[in-house]
Amino acid sequence: MGGAEDLTGGGMPAAPGSLLADLRARRDAALAKLYLDLPVRRLPGVVVRFRPVTSAELLRAVEAFGGSEDPDAQVNHDATLLAMGCVAVWTRPDGDDSSEPPANAPTFADGVAEALGITAKTGAEAVRGLYLTDGDVSAAAKRLQVWSGFTIAEADEVFQGN
Repeated sequence: MGGAEDLTGGGMPAAPGSLLADLRARRDAALAKLYLDLPVRRLPGVVVRFRPVTSAELLRAVEAFGGSEDPDAQVNHDATLLAMGCVAVWTRPDGDDSSEPPANAPTFADGVAEALGITAKTGAEAVRGLYLTDGDVSAAAKRLQVWSGFTIAEADEVFQGN
């Protein structure tokens, strides 16, 4: 994840109760919760867990689809971002918003297409196979981008090459 590993202190010892130890503990606690669980619209109980997408991933998706004449370029871009950020897809029991994904939960890159019984060559194709409409794909991607720290205007600007 973008630079998070660089702040581990490089092995510098921290005395228990020190400011450095407290900072590390707070950061580690925040990193442990740094995920976004999004219910899949129109599919009750289906949830996708995402990690933040990085600026490098956003740029890779833009390079792949930006400036394309393909009418599906924007939704393919959005599906690619969702596939990149996905760490688990699972179902929650009705009304249980606190369940965690199983350790072997599939991702868009590995297992979701098989679980759906569809053929998908890429994680982005698996995203489009799970979400029922292109609008649902784009809405989820926008939420992930904003949660990752990018404004939609910034993401659109990068996508459009401005």
